[in-house]
Amino acid sequence: MKKCPYCGKEYPDDAVVCPADQTALVTVVAEVAPIPDYPKPQVITIRRFTVASLFKIVAIGCIISLFGFSLLVGILSLFGAHTVHWNRESVTGMAGLTMSVFLGGILALAFTIIGWIGFAISFWLFSRFSSLKLHYIADKEQADERDIRT
Repeated sequence: MKKCPYCGKEYPDDAVVCPADQTALVTVVAEVAPIPDYPKPQVITIRRFTVASLFKIVAIGCIISLFGFSLLVGILSLFGAHTVHWNRESVTGMAGLTMSVFLGGILALAFTIIGWIGFAISFWLFSRFSSLKLHYIADKEQADERDIRT
């Protein structure tokens, strides 16, 4: 595409002069957008986790995975699948759904506590010898806030 430097009108590539003012046309070079600064990769070095942070991480993982799976099993049981068992007998229908939700909550709680204790001890031992580097992608607001502080 070509453009008249005098009047600013655009013409096809085969045009040579502007028909309105007889000015030689120039080739328009497409503007390249600058590479955005976001998302910015960031690195955090963690020397020690708090036990509350570890509990949240483990609880989120256990609740979403175990409770979600038990809810799926309960829905299948609601439609007649023999997926929920109690005392070596299949429980189906609404009782199966209720039982699976109850058992899913208990499993999520038990695995959260066991996993939390295991992670707390493991990270405590790890922090004695090394630090942990976490790589993450910062949101624009987060990066702007960080730039203001520095």
